[in-house]
Amino acid sequence: MIITFLQGGTDGQIRGRITNMQGEAMTACQVFVEDLGIGTVADMDGNYILLNVPIGTYDVTFAMIGYRIQIYSDISVIMD
Repeated sequence: MIITFLQGGTDGQIRGRITNMQGEAMTACQVFVEDLGIGTVADMDGNYILLNVPIGTYDVTFAMIGYRIQIYSDISVIMD
């Protein structure tokens, strides 16, 4: 007998693309949620993805040398 359990997702993700004022991709920009201690770095096209983020509301910080730090508040993460 094989028994399996199916659970709905309890995590979500934060994803997007980072560009400067001229619309150019910001390669290697740091993206992180300080409260959770998780982060990532944008790829060559400025795309980023944070996986396995617990559901809730967070402040997401964007930081890159030569640019002012940007913090986006109250970003909601929902299941799946």
